[in-house]
Amino acid sequence: MDRIENLSLLNIKPENNTFKGTKSKTYFKGDKDIVNISKTNKSNDGKFSTTEALRNFVKGVVSPVTYMFQNPKNFLFGAGAIAASSAIMIATGGAATPIFLTLGLGAGALQLGNGINKLLKAKNGDEAEKAFYDVGLGSSSLGLSVAGSKASLKQSLISVNKMDPNYAAHIVKNLNPVKAVIENIKMVPDAVSTSIKSIKDKSAIVQLTNFITHKKPNVVVVDDYKTKIMDIDGDGISDISHGKMVKTTIKSTHPNAKIINVNVADEKGEIQGLKIIRTFLETAKRIDKGERVDAINVSIARSFNIDKLAEITGLPLTKGNISNYRNDIRKSIQDFVKTFPEKIKKNPQLKENKSLLADYKDMKSFDLLFRSIEKVNNKGVKVYIAGGNDGADYVNVYNLADGTINVGAINAIGKKTPYSADNQFITRYVQGSFNSTPVEKNNILKGYDITGSGKVEIPATVVSGKESIVSKYIGKPLTEILLSKENRKELIKLMRKIKDNEEIAKNAPLDKKPPIVQISDFIPKDQFNKVIPVEDYIKYLETLGLKLSLQDVESIKNQGKYVNWLSTIFGKPKFFDAVNNKLVYNPDGSGRTAVDIIKGTSFSTPRALGLDLNVDFPLAKVVKDYIVSTAGSNISSINTKQLQKRDWSVSFFIETMIKNFIFHKIF
Repeated sequence: MDRIENLSLLNIKPENNTFKGTKSKTYFKGDKDIVNISKTNKSNDGKFSTTEALRNFVKGVVSPVTYMFQNPKNFLFGAGAIAASSAIMIATGGAATPIFLTLGLGAGALQLGNGINKLLKAKNGDEAEKAFYDVGLGSSSLGLSVAGSKASLKQSLISVNKMDPNYAAHIVKNLNPVKAVIENIKMVPDAVSTSIKSIKDKSAIVQLTNFITHKKPNVVVVDDYKTKIMDIDGDGISDISHGKMVKTTIKSTHPNAKIINVNVADEKGEIQGLKIIRTFLETAKRIDKGERVDAINVSIARSFNIDKLAEITGLPLTKGNISNYRNDIRKSIQDFVKTFPEKIKKNPQLKENKSLLADYKDMKSFDLLFRSIEKVNNKGVKVYIAGGNDGADYVNVYNLADGTINVGAINAIGKKTPYSADNQFITRYVQGSFNSTPVEKNNILKGYDITGSGKVEIPATVVSGKESIVSKYIGKPLTEILLSKENRKELIKLMRKIKDNEEIAKNAPLDKKPPIVQISDFIPKDQFNKVIPVEDYIKYLETLGLKLSLQDVESIKNQGKYVNWLSTIFGKPKFFDAVNNKLVYNPDGSGRTAVDIIKGTSFSTPRALGLDLNVDFPLAKVVKDYIVSTAGSNISSINTKQLQKRDWSVSFFIETMIKNFIFHKIF
């Protein structure tokens, strides 16, 4: 006997009462009380419920995720949208980032407008509540696009403007999302142009293929690998070679790069020009035999003062127009090389002019160098050459080779460094000054991070391991560490005495050489580990006879407000700033802890090379950044698909038209 039959024997009758606005449930009437267990359905009672509207809004916000996992078909669509946007980003080297963000914003705004339109046209409370689902759906697209605008802008600056990631991060750091959105939209025209270029020159196909096949780049690094000149731990003792640091910079930026080391220095550490020429000629032969070389790094410079070069060539050269005279300068060199042997025949006394013979030898090698570089460059190999470290008024003659990528240096926050070449030959400026930051684990030193990766790039086992010079100053109160005014005056006297003694010593016989200056005769030993204001350091340089331009003075001041004066005499000066009346050492401007600075266009050059490899040979971590940058657009695509399933709205039609137009415009 079932339950209903048992109840009928007890004179209890089941009744099913269904009313509008209730979830129907059976209750039972007996001889005693009536128990009503019906519950009002607020989503279908004709009245507006804030709770129900909020519930629908939240459902709309999370709907892209729930929609994807409703069934395999939806999941494949969502995954396909992410894969498609990632493929486009890889193909364009990330240049499409602001385009995707703008599409995400536009689609989100239309979707939100669609929801608001339904809300305004709602005939009763139930329809108004349901409209909040579409409002939430549009808000997820729009909100995620706005929230990701800073990540998108950073990627845009890196991909479209070829900006160093550390500098891009610095620019984006203090921007609010709305400002970041505006800056992204401003970059759309350049992004479209860059994306079209990548399609036309077929680099898009190459980049996609390299990613799919996990191809690793082959990079030739021409450098000195024998002579240790780089101090990593800041104790004044050289730890590694220049070539090792250049190689590390590339590998830190693009870990998959295969480095082919070519040493072009002799046993004394002097760069041999003929070895460089031979390297390029041999590389060209290997390429002809089928060997793949993707890039060559030359962090070597032979710098000439631009005014001096103008005097030699008779050309009106300035740092602002020098590249316009590339062919004229090279022709002057070629003419000199061709005519000099004949001049020697006519005037044998020229053989005694060692300076002139040296110029001939150099210029002869320059002409061969240019042609050997161009021979490799013409085979599609990118050649990166340092701009030089002698300042804005100098040019590295290696930059005269046609088609090379010549790199100047900035610090982590985008300021041009005082040592960097700054002339018309410079193709781009990338970070070349890096804080050397100790990396510890469980209070044990593991090594040093140079490029800001947060990882060990130079292991602790290869450094000398003594106390860094700056450790004597960092954190010390300025009132305690600043050299007194009286002793700063004595410092100037000391500099003059040193300079006078040098002048006397030039012509004095050995037995009448002036005595070595004892610093303690001028400044007490307890004042040695002190700092001086940068203005006094500039006076010191002028006392030594250096003629500083206004630009030179400004560049020095930009390095810091205080200098450890003893290093200005015996070593490289360390520049400090003061925060809360205590000294801080932040030479590259990044704010990372530092024991020393690694600086030079020698390192901005491999940094630029590594960043370009990230585009040509995309890494998984780079693609991850692409996915984050396009999240808003991907969510809007999923939401659009939902709208398509539910109703063919005006917003979906407009969004589809926009996407189709831009897609066909680019591809």
